[in-house]
This record gives sequence, C-alpha cells and structure tokens, in this order.
Amino acid sequence: PASQMHGVEVGELRLPAGSSVSMVIREGQTLVPERRTVLKHVDDLLVVTPRKLRDATEERLRQVSAHGRLAKWLS
Repeated sequence: PASQMHGVEVGELRLPAGSSVSMVIREGQTLVPERRTVLKHVDDLLVVTPRKLRDATEERLRQVSAHGRLAKWLS
C-alpha cells in the first residue's frame, strides 16, 4: 500500500518526546525540516531517537505511513 505520509507536516508525526526528524532527503537534496515542513512521497527521513525509544518511534512512523496523520489520535 502507498504511504500516507505524503502531505503530512513533520510536526504532525507526533513522534515520542526525544525523537526527531533531523533531515529530509528529497530528490538528492537535503534539508533540515521545521515542524511545518510538508513531507512528499519521494522523501527519505533521517530520524534520531534514543535507543530506548526506537521501537516506539518506529511504530509511530509505521502507523502514520499506513493510516495518515490521525493514526491512533485517541491512544
């Protein structure tokens, strides 16, 4: 299935506290994202997270990829 991250702002990812998107690689260009940076299908993300939050961070990214920005909004 296609990723639902296209059109999602970095701040809408709601990663665990202590995790962050440090870089976006888009069509060979790198940029340091801000909260309002809108992700696109072609983007690769460099996410920095403490080792203890790795599983939770990966799970959150999977949720958003599968279900969009509102994934698990109430949980």
